[in-house]
Amino acid sequence: MRPWRLCSLLLLALPFVGSCDLFASPCRELCSYNTDCMPEQLEDAGAYGDCEWEDDDRDVLKECMDACKDEWKKSSSSDREEFATCIRCFHDEVDGSCDSDDLTESMYDDCEDECDDDEVLDFFEDVYEEWNWEIECDYGAGGDTGLWGGFDGTTEATSGTSPTPEPLLIDSVQVACNTDGNWQVDAMTSTWTGDAVYNAWEVLPKAAGWNEEHTLPSISFEPDGGPDTLQAILTPGAAVGDHTPGTNTVFVCGTHDVSDAMVYAIRVYDVDLAYADCAIWGEADKVEQVLTDGDDVSAHNTISNPEELESCVVF
Repeated sequence: MRPWRLCSLLLLALPFVGSCDLFASPCRELCSYNTDCMPEQLEDAGAYGDCEWEDDDRDVLKECMDACKDEWKKSSSSDREEFATCIRCFHDEVDGSCDSDDLTESMYDDCEDECDDDEVLDFFEDVYEEWNWEIECDYGAGGDTGLWGGFDGTTEATSGTSPTPEPLLIDSVQVACNTDGNWQVDAMTSTWTGDAVYNAWEVLPKAAGWNEEHTLPSISFEPDGGPDTLQAILTPGAAVGDHTPGTNTVFVCGTHDVSDAMVYAIRVYDVDLAYADCAIWGEADKVEQVLTDGDDVSAHNTISNPEELESCVVF
């Protein structure tokens, strides 16, 4: 078994559900748990005391997310599934606990079969190498600082820093036919959006399917830059010649909403209209077709800024 770094596999849930259920980004959950637990893990390890992030928690979360998303883009579909299996096991065994004993038992015993895999370990190692994190502890360096990644061993506590805006990240997504028989698209984000776009593809051999793009407006939001709720309701079953973005969809309830050929993506932009985050989901081989602009991907309608899809996190 390869050596495990105690703080390098702090994981939370990746619920695996169908396209009609809300679910969260694996990178979002991984990094949220790291942000919450890593300083406590250092203290529990006994080498340091009174540890805290050098930067604001929101900066730490965004930097971790950026590193994880970069590695996710580079990974194959099979490697992503192995990574997800490991996360599922840790979620079941650790159950959100930051306690070192719980983590160690799960790491070395309960999830060894799921996580002791070269591809999984390489994924985490690459994320933590790219994520340039720094934690400050009262006890100074106090040992092999290389174990703690970006920890620089400084003893001076940070103070007087200005609040940093919450990074704009997609927390959950959903596409389903609602009880009124309409095609409904929902997303929730960590903070306010300035704009959002929803794309859908039916990926069929020889590009025989259909694709669409719609705006995804905000319908409610929390004050002071809190979470934003996005929603679009489209009339299904429109004829191709009558298709109107933002109003109707050619896709049919009871057919396309339950089809394995469908791939969906949502992209969000911040209040300055700068691109911020992207989520894409569907069957793995179909998602791969869309991300690589494969031969089976339909192009009936224009996709705005298609290069942004390269940075999508697969949900």
